[in-house]
Amino acid sequence: MGYFKNQLIAEQVELGDRVPNPKPATDHVAYPTRKTNRHWYDISQAQVKNREVAYRYVVIGWLLIGASIGFAAGVMVVMFA
Repeated sequence: MGYFKNQLIAEQVELGDRVPNPKPATDHVAYPTRKTNRHWYDISQAQVKNREVAYRYVVIGWLLIGASIGFAAGVMVVMFA
């Protein structure tokens, strides 16, 4: 290889060392911090709470529908019996 090609390779290799404030390894995406872990935990807990609230509304709705159908059937039986 020529001189200039070696210089180009040397600049590319040393580029990471020339960064003024390199990131520590713990800031890497593979190592989440406590803050990010807590953030995702809070999001998951909020989703669970939302599911529980939605489930309650669904159950109450079905109970009301069932009660109204039962009431209507009872009224029909009394009226036409």
